[in-house]
Amino acid sequence: KYCDGKPLRDHKIAPIMIAFLMAGQHTIPTSVSWTLLHLAQNIEVQETLHQEKVDHFNNSHGFFRSTDHEVFCKLPVPDSVIHKTPRMHPPIHSIMRYVRSDFLICGSRCSLQR
Repeated sequence: KYCDGKPLRDHKIAPIMIAFLMAGQHTIPTSVSWTLLHLAQNIEVQETLHQEKVDHFNNSHGFFRSTDHEVFCKLPVPDSVIHKTPRMHPPIHSIMRYVRSDFLICGSRCSLQR
């Protein structure tokens, strides 16, 4: 049911579940696949990524220290690669949805137009 207590009708549940299914199964694997494909085709980017890894995560014993997510996200090349791929290949391109009417989401009014 919606936040206002109104029941969600059966014919509206299926499209919502399909969207969740597509989001959970296709976005990350699709983006990772495209990223790896582009990296496999571009030796210079591979080398640049590796050099950043060496520069930021190499310790004095010749091993890599564990990757810290916050530090990794601040590195320019991985950040560029991760954000460029979905722009080039949007992971969910086949779900076409539009808003038919305003609806209430937990106290705030959405008024998107199609």
